[in-house]
Amino acid sequence: VVQSMDDVDDECQDNLVRIIRYAHQLGVNHIETALGYGCSELQIGAALKTLFDSREIKREDLIIQTKGGISKSTTKEQYRTTILEQLDRLGLDYVDLFSVHGANTQDHWHWLYQNPSGENLIEVLRELKADGKVRHFGFSTHAPACVTRKLILEGDFDYLNLHHHFCGDYTASGDGETAGNLENVRLANEKDLGVFIISPYDKGGRLYAPSNLLRDLTLPEFEPVEYGSMWLWHHGRLHEDKSQPHTIVCGAARPSDLDQGMCAALRSQNPEAIKSVDVVASRLKSAME
Repeated sequence: VVQSMDDVDDECQDNLVRIIRYAHQLGVNHIETALGYGCSELQIGAALKTLFDSREIKREDLIIQTKGGISKSTTKEQYRTTILEQLDRLGLDYVDLFSVHGANTQDHWHWLYQNPSGENLIEVLRELKADGKVRHFGFSTHAPACVTRKLILEGDFDYLNLHHHFCGDYTASGDGETAGNLENVRLANEKDLGVFIISPYDKGGRLYAPSNLLRDLTLPEFEPVEYGSMWLWHHGRLHEDKSQPHTIVCGAARPSDLDQGMCAALRSQNPEAIKSVDVVASRLKSAME
């Protein structure tokens, strides 16, 4: 169990610093972590200190997001204390974004808004936002589409993290009128919530280790990771309703893991690449009919 940076391998930490440095050089400014991701907050906090101290990166140039879960037994005092401990672990006075992590069931809605204990946990997030400790709060979800919709409609949240991919929406696949989270992406846009796409290259079809069939369908125009990205960047155009995701996450184990996703981002407004998105989308649609 990692208790402090003394327990972290130097090579592992150096790799993390290299990933963040490279991401920043490419133009990436959003870093996401969570309390539940092992010692991620501790390591990212130390990596950020290294890069801030060297003046390679400024705090104000980054959007830093962390997440924390809730349960039936969570009290308001516990929740507030835990979130402030997360900020301390990151070495930050505030986070730009804080998410209720894994708001997956109707129970999560009750713990936030109608807690049988009387301790509605949404009040903690409102207070921390008013105090400037959390600039914006949202929720991350692997929920059925109906639960996600209910949370959006409460009107408290500034953004959400959800699954929405060209090959299905993970645990929300088959839900709702549009067989997944498409209606929630549309609703979030309508309500002016930011839309952060969870795991587009893993839960979105293991695009980093694609089948031969999938590569045959996306090549020669794009590698699968590139197409998965381009489909999201062109979501509003492909669906003709301006329902647009805003952020795509990439879980990088090494700096080069960012390359294909960044290649897609940089090509996303290239006229020839835009035509290629339509070609591959049509090819995939035909293959699924």
